[in-house]
Amino acid sequence: MPVASNSTAPFAAGRRDFLVFLLCLLSILAFLFHKSLQADQVVFSNDGPLGAVRAQAEYALSNFLGYWQNSNWLGLEGPALFFRVSDLLLAFCCIFSSDFGPVLFAKIYAPVGLFILGLSTWCLFRQLRFRSWVGLLAGLAAALNTTAFSPACWGLPTWPLAWSMNVFAIAALLSPSIPNRVLKAVLAGFAVGLGVMEGFDVGAIFSVFTAVFAFLRGITAEQPRARAAARSFALVAIMSVSSALLAAQTVRSLIGTQVKGIVGAAQDVQTKQMQWDFATQSSLPKVETLRVIIPGLFGYRMPELYGDQPSSAGGSNYWGAVGQTPGNIQSRHSGMGVYAGVLLALVAVFGVSQSFQKKTNAFRADERKQVWCWLALLIVSLLLAWGRYAPFYQVAYALPYFSTIRNPIKFMFPFSLALVILFGYGLEALGRLYLDRVTAKAKSWQEQLRGWWRSAPAFDRKWTFGLLATVSVSLLGWLVYASSKGELVRYLQRAGFPEQRYPHLAESIAQFSLNEVGWFVLFLILSTVLLLLIVSGVLAGARGRWAILALGLLLVIDLGRADTPWVVYWNYKQKYATNPIIDLLRENPYQHRVTAKPAPLAPGFLVDPSNDQADLFIQVYFVEWLQHHFQYYRVQSLDIIQMPRMAEFDQAFMRALAPTNSNQAFLLARMWQLSNCRYLLGMTGLLNQLNDQFDPRQRRFRIQTTFNLVPKPGLIEITKAEHFTAVPATNGNFALFEFTGASPRAKLFTRWQVNTNDQATLAALKNPEFDPEQAVLVASEPFPGAGSATATNQTAGTTEFTRYEPKRIELVADAPAPGVLLLNDRFHPDWTARVDGRTERLLRCNYIMRGVWLTAGKHRVEFRFEPPATAFYVSLTSLVGGLGLCGFLVVSNRKKKSPVERPASLPAAAARH
Repeated sequence: MPVASNSTAPFAAGRRDFLVFLLCLLSILAFLFHKSLQADQVVFSNDGPLGAVRAQAEYALSNFLGYWQNSNWLGLEGPALFFRVSDLLLAFCCIFSSDFGPVLFAKIYAPVGLFILGLSTWCLFRQLRFRSWVGLLAGLAAALNTTAFSPACWGLPTWPLAWSMNVFAIAALLSPSIPNRVLKAVLAGFAVGLGVMEGFDVGAIFSVFTAVFAFLRGITAEQPRARAAARSFALVAIMSVSSALLAAQTVRSLIGTQVKGIVGAAQDVQTKQMQWDFATQSSLPKVETLRVIIPGLFGYRMPELYGDQPSSAGGSNYWGAVGQTPGNIQSRHSGMGVYAGVLLALVAVFGVSQSFQKKTNAFRADERKQVWCWLALLIVSLLLAWGRYAPFYQVAYALPYFSTIRNPIKFMFPFSLALVILFGYGLEALGRLYLDRVTAKAKSWQEQLRGWWRSAPAFDRKWTFGLLATVSVSLLGWLVYASSKGELVRYLQRAGFPEQRYPHLAESIAQFSLNEVGWFVLFLILSTVLLLLIVSGVLAGARGRWAILALGLLLVIDLGRADTPWVVYWNYKQKYATNPIIDLLRENPYQHRVTAKPAPLAPGFLVDPSNDQADLFIQVYFVEWLQHHFQYYRVQSLDIIQMPRMAEFDQAFMRALAPTNSNQAFLLARMWQLSNCRYLLGMTGLLNQLNDQFDPRQRRFRIQTTFNLVPKPGLIEITKAEHFTAVPATNGNFALFEFTGASPRAKLFTRWQVNTNDQATLAALKNPEFDPEQAVLVASEPFPGAGSATATNQTAGTTEFTRYEPKRIELVADAPAPGVLLLNDRFHPDWTARVDGRTERLLRCNYIMRGVWLTAGKHRVEFRFEPPATAFYVSLTSLVGGLGLCGFLVVSNRKKKSPVERPASLPAAAARH
């Protein structure tokens, strides 16, 4: 009978450790996100709300080959779906069901992203061969770190996922299971590439820090400097190539949508200087670095960004300076925390301090160098996160394309990564120096402390004095802060929380901030006591399990308390309940657009500012309908939710049709006419103003229906915009106006003008004498030798849509004479045109629209959005190769670890022969 060796024991132990970690992390996340189990609840998402996901749910798979959204403006290209966790999860949910799939995705996306971050950190410390409980606590610390947790709850789990991919890359670089350096570099590069795909600019930031760590680790190896430098350069080069291959599709898409032809993306000195204030708006003020250890010192989040009233936050309103416009202390924007935890910070400091000890050092030489690498990266990332509040970011800002990264506070991600890793090293040092040693136990813990202090090493004494001094200074700071409460209240009243508008809110915020300092002092004292019990040997040896349990509980309670304010849920059934106005607009939405603004991105709305219901309309329209309902029900609006990176192409069109004086108000009607904007939403009393100012000649505005905004039925407390709905009323305060002069979405023209000069085309479009119903302006000849056709546009035939999807449009056109078919959707060179199955040249019409040439007769016309697929296949091939490489390594490692069978009857000595 074969006898198995005990080599399976480590595998069994590893499986047990993994299951324990899995149980702990899943239990904590299930507790924090328990409302996801309720049928009508989904996690709040600012950057990927349920409506936006629902709008594209039926096209999830095709979006891997390119993404086009037609909900806002005239249509815009967006970054395609990629082979990353986020998009694969989205595609899986939506394939499962185009109705429930988006809801399921909204429920699980945030916790899944945080779970993978915790898992990657556990894997890293597993590869470092640290104690199993170190990986457990470090994994929990990473997943619950608010630098990751808060953006995940804001709708950006892509950022913690980018973090996790880079942790996997670091684990590959440090893995003793992969002896080949080239394989390590390739795997690490693939992981970095996945991070870029997940986090875009955050992923790019992580990739730089991961590459720097790999280089620093290489040049500090025990070998000749020249050889170490050469190997390090080669390692980083292989990583870069591997990551570039995997992220090829992402890089191509991001260049096309975020850099190339984008306003403010030019790299000349003048443009960079002009963009400085905008690019550095979300910088971390130096004093707010205290938020790393005191989560609510400056508050948590801004309830108004979630659609709630400022007074609803119980004083936890964010009142710091992140997102502040220069010179305006009342402006701010925060949807992100940076809290790392009191215990985590203390243990990280302990680990760094240990690395500098010459005697009784807890680390090997290579481990000390790794600690120093992470310490250096932590300091650099913090200096960059300060942005405009320190001179260091200006140096980096001058680097090529660095100015395209918005918000320096994003550098808190590598800061938090480094801090969590240092925390893990600190835990390992505690285990090696104190928890593992077996000492003679005194009769009581008091005797143990006295005996330890009499013979304590110099480091233990200094560490103890340092902890006690920190507690003393913190208590003193708390008292000083409390004595300044009145001054803080007065500052808050000037900084956006005036007493007249928000009674007692400034007082509530000041008290909340003071209480948060008190919580910090409490957790500092608890952490100090626990660490002193460990260092003194009270919790050493057999009692070490209680120390580990106490560390875990204190860590989870501390971080969990700070994470709770960021978890916000929507009742999506109530939030997305439709109404008669939206029902009207959602019917054949491709036949019309709607707006409530004089011009896209304009600050004003079609309301009377003096009317007491104007603010209510703005909130309901912009916060709820435009950002949520219109996307959920696929209503197409001319208004734009957000466009931080506007294309120069679109900006030129908007500027050309923007009035510069009251005599040019007709340009707004021209914009609505050209863009198929048939419906306008505003206050009923503005009908005459619309006709008098915007269309005085033809007066083509009329009221389609009037309505009022009333609370939704069944609600007891009405506090925010989503609680209101539209109800038709004969003399309603608000109206859905119809602009009968709007051009149809598709129209045939037998008269056209060829103009290859874009400025001349824009000038013609704004000319009052130009009639868009009689002629179309074409940027190139419809066919060779066609020239311009200037005769009056005769009855040009009919068009009928047979299919309208974001990336595929089909219609039947009956043209009695040769001419141009105009489609009033935005032009993009990656759109193609087919007529009766044959590919035809796509025309750019009226500067920004699409068109195609048709001969006389009945034709089936198809427009498709088909970006080049080369980068897609490069990324796909790289991903398959990376997965194959991982599979090969797993199989080969298992073969190495498989037990050797030998006959039980042979003695061990004979078996060796």
